[in-house]
Amino acid sequence: MNEIADILGYIGSSLVSINLIPQIIVIIKNKSGKDLSYLTSLTNVVASVLMLVYGINKKLIPVIICNSLILMSSIIILSLKKYYENINSYDVKNNYSGIINNVNNITEQNIKISMTDLKNQNNLI
Repeated sequence: MNEIADILGYIGSSLVSINLIPQIIVIIKNKSGKDLSYLTSLTNVVASVLMLVYGINKKLIPVIICNSLILMSSIIILSLKKYYENINSYDVKNNYSGIINNVNNITEQNIKISMTDLKNQNNLI
Protein backbone atom coordinates (compact mmCIF):
# COMPACT_ATOMS: atom_id res chain seq x y z
CA MET A 1 0.00 0.00 0.00
CA ASN A 2 2.87 2.37 0.80
CA GLU A 3 4.21 1.91 -2.73
CA ILE A 4 0.88 2.96 -4.27
CA ALA A 5 0.78 6.04 -2.05
CA ASP A 6 4.28 7.00 -3.23
CA ILE A 7 3.29 6.57 -6.88
CA LEU A 8 0.19 8.72 -6.34
CA GLY A 9 2.36 11.32 -4.58
CA TYR A 10 4.76 11.50 -7.52
CA ILE A 11 1.91 11.72 -10.04
CA GLY A 12 0.17 14.45 -8.02
CA SER A 13 3.42 16.34 -7.57
CA SER A 14 4.10 16.18 -11.30
CA LEU A 15 0.65 17.49 -12.18
CA VAL A 16 0.81 20.34 -9.66
CA SER A 17 4.33 21.20 -10.80
CA ILE A 18 3.37 21.61 -14.45
CA ASN A 19 0.27 23.60 -13.52
CA LEU A 20 1.97 27.00 -13.96
CA ILE A 21 3.78 26.23 -17.23
CA PRO A 22 0.80 27.20 -19.45
CA GLN A 23 0.66 30.57 -17.66
CA ILE A 24 4.34 31.16 -18.38
CA ILE A 25 3.75 30.33 -22.06
CA VAL A 26 0.81 32.76 -22.24
CA ILE A 27 2.86 35.57 -20.67
CA ILE A 28 5.68 35.05 -23.16
CA LYS A 29 3.29 34.71 -26.12
CA ASN A 30 1.33 37.86 -25.24
CA LYS A 31 4.41 39.72 -24.01
CA SER A 32 2.34 40.88 -21.06
CA GLY A 33 1.49 39.82 -17.54
CA LYS A 34 -0.76 42.76 -16.77
CA ASP A 35 -3.76 40.56 -15.97
CA LEU A 36 -1.85 38.60 -13.34
CA SER A 37 -1.95 39.43 -9.68
CA TYR A 38 1.29 40.04 -7.81
CA LEU A 39 -0.48 38.86 -4.66
CA THR A 40 -1.29 35.46 -6.16
CA SER A 41 2.26 34.92 -7.38
CA LEU A 42 3.75 36.05 -4.08
CA THR A 43 1.36 33.76 -2.20
CA ASN A 44 2.55 30.87 -4.38
CA VAL A 45 6.17 31.73 -3.58
CA VAL A 46 5.56 31.89 0.18
CA ALA A 47 3.43 28.73 0.21
CA SER A 48 5.95 26.76 -1.82
CA VAL A 49 8.85 27.90 0.40
CA LEU A 50 6.93 26.83 3.51
CA MET A 51 5.99 23.48 1.95
CA LEU A 52 9.58 23.02 0.76
CA VAL A 53 10.84 23.49 4.32
CA TYR A 54 8.21 21.03 5.53
CA GLY A 55 9.09 18.50 2.82
CA ILE A 56 12.80 18.73 3.61
CA ASN A 57 12.13 18.37 7.34
CA LYS A 58 9.93 15.28 6.82
CA LYS A 59 12.07 13.95 3.95
CA LEU A 60 9.08 13.81 1.61
CA ILE A 61 10.61 13.67 -1.87
CA PRO A 62 7.33 14.31 -3.80
CA VAL A 63 6.66 17.43 -1.71
CA ILE A 64 10.23 18.67 -2.18
CA ILE A 65 10.14 18.15 -5.96
CA CYS A 66 6.67 19.65 -6.38
CA ASN A 67 7.30 22.76 -4.33
CA SER A 68 10.75 23.34 -5.82
CA LEU A 69 9.17 23.43 -9.28
CA ILE A 70 6.26 25.60 -8.11
CA LEU A 71 8.75 28.01 -6.52
CA MET A 72 10.76 28.22 -9.74
CA SER A 73 7.63 28.68 -11.86
CA SER A 74 6.27 31.39 -9.56
CA ILE A 75 9.58 33.27 -9.61
CA ILE A 76 9.64 33.02 -13.42
CA ILE A 77 6.07 34.37 -13.60
CA LEU A 78 6.92 37.29 -11.27
CA SER A 79 10.07 38.05 -13.26
CA LEU A 80 8.27 37.94 -16.61
CA LYS A 81 5.43 40.10 -15.30
CA LYS A 82 7.88 42.74 -14.07
CA TYR A 83 10.01 42.50 -17.25
CA TYR A 84 7.06 43.03 -19.60
CA GLU A 85 5.68 45.83 -17.43
CA ASN A 86 9.01 47.65 -17.78
CA ILE A 87 9.30 46.97 -21.51
CA ASN A 88 5.70 47.97 -22.23
CA SER A 89 5.90 51.16 -20.16
CA TYR A 90 9.14 52.07 -21.96
CA ASP A 91 7.43 51.54 -25.34
CA VAL A 92 4.47 53.70 -24.31
CA LYS A 93 6.78 56.52 -23.20
CA ASN A 94 8.74 56.34 -26.47
CA ASN A 95 5.59 56.22 -28.58
CA TYR A 96 4.11 59.14 -26.64
CA SER A 97 7.19 61.30 -27.13
CA GLY A 98 7.28 60.33 -30.82
CA ILE A 99 3.66 61.40 -31.23
CA ILE A 100 4.37 64.74 -29.53
CA ASN A 101 7.34 65.33 -31.85
CA ASN A 102 5.21 64.53 -34.90
CA VAL A 103 2.47 66.90 -33.74
CA ASN A 104 5.05 69.64 -33.18
CA ASN A 105 6.53 69.11 -36.64
CA ILE A 106 3.12 69.13 -38.31
CA THR A 107 2.14 72.29 -36.44
CA GLU A 108 5.36 74.06 -37.46
CA GLN A 109 4.81 73.09 -41.09
CA ASN A 110 1.20 74.30 -40.99
CA ILE A 111 2.26 77.63 -39.52
CA LYS A 112 4.87 78.09 -42.28
CA ILE A 113 2.31 77.26 -44.95
CA SER A 114 -0.25 79.60 -43.39
CA MET A 115 2.26 82.47 -43.27
CA THR A 116 3.16 81.87 -46.94
CA ASP A 117 -0.54 81.88 -47.88
CA LEU A 118 -1.06 85.16 -46.03
CA LYS A 119 1.85 86.80 -47.84
CA ASN A 120 0.56 85.56 -51.20
CA GLN A 121 -2.92 86.84 -50.46
CA ASN A 122 -1.54 90.25 -49.47
CA ASN A 123 0.36 90.44 -52.74
CA LEU A 124 -2.81 89.68 -54.69
CA ILE A 125 -4.75 92.50 -53.08
